[in-house]
Amino acid sequence: MNLIDRKRKLFLKGFFVLALLDLLIQTWLMSQDKGSGNKGFGWGLPFSLGWQGDLRWWLIGLSILGLIGIGWWYKTSKRSIERLGLLMVILGGIINLTMRLVWGEVMDYLCVAGLYFNMADILITGGVLLVIKDSIKEK
Repeated sequence: MNLIDRKRKLFLKGFFVLALLDLLIQTWLMSQDKGSGNKGFGWGLPFSLGWQGDLRWWLIGLSILGLIGIGWWYKTSKRSIERLGLLMVILGGIINLTMRLVWGEVMDYLCVAGLYFNMADILITGGVLLVIKDSIKEK
């Protein structure tokens, strides 16, 4: 195995460790009734359509559809940076989906400039930025 492959595997292992750590932190905070529960989405910002009822099930359905679509995109992609970004989005999405299924909400425990988020949000946002950067670079 060459040096680039070893670095790539180490990088991916780091993302999996961050994802597991985020899941553990959120679960612990939920069990302790601490942190900021987020029944909506997007950095703790409130969201309401007025007619959606329990937003949790809408978000779970959208998450599942999104993960299926992004998983297909990941499987068919040939570009390594794009695949890395998509994998980050998938990991973050799985964490948030798991928390919504188990607890009914995600736990945001980081705050910057009044925006609340968690490690899954960082993975998703970072992954989207990598995909955008890769698509701009490709042109």
